[in-house]
Amino acid sequence: MQKTPPFSIFTDRNAAIFLMGIIFIGLPTCAVLLTYYLDLPAKSTHNKNTVAPSCRTCSYPYGKPDDELLFIYAGSLVLVDEDGNETVLRDVRVCDADWSADGAKIIFSPADNCQASYVMETDGTNIHPITSNDLTSSIGEYSPDGSTRVFSSNGAISISNSDGSDTQQLTSSKFGEYDPVWSSDGSKIAFVCEVHETASDSVSAICIMNADGSDIRIVSDYWQSHSPRWRP
Repeated sequence: MQKTPPFSIFTDRNAAIFLMGIIFIGLPTCAVLLTYYLDLPAKSTHNKNTVAPSCRTCSYPYGKPDDELLFIYAGSLVLVDEDGNETVLRDVRVCDADWSADGAKIIFSPADNCQASYVMETDGTNIHPITSNDLTSSIGEYSPDGSTRVFSSNGAISISNSDGSDTQQLTSSKFGEYDPVWSSDGSKIAFVCEVHETASDSVSAICIMNADGSDIRIVSDYWQSHSPRWRP
């Protein structure tokens, strides 16, 4: 009868141990590794500064802007409609931007020449230098009727009469708000707000509120946003 060589690993006992090792060690290890690698896309995008944290960690709740806004995020223009839907014009890099006086076009300074002025369609097409027929619109800090001034002071948004009297603080978040602008009818104010709970982890978003400081809400969840502008 043929015997198994004395130094062969393929004995019945070793084969059983080997098989048990695959079942109880190899397969679970493979499963853990597979789960980890399948989960990598989610992990890699979790910390990207494109989505704000949940409302649980925000200064203000989320809501709709009720009118159209544009703002700048990472050098690109973002347009938000009245329902909160966002469009990013990634092909146009800007230093600053605003709506044209009629709200039909966008006036902007390109990132490669911040002293120049150009105009384009709201979808980012038909870009050309400003001409005498392209009237710009600058909302500034005064209300449309000129009676009230909105400004940021010590990390809060305040308003006063146009002569500086009767100052009222509208916001009181410990995280900070700045860059306020009036809507075209003077009923709302858009501004940049810090949304995280801790100052060491704060990031900016776009918020709006009523002119009296009520109903403050986040209307865009792009981090490090700035320069909000209402559509006329």
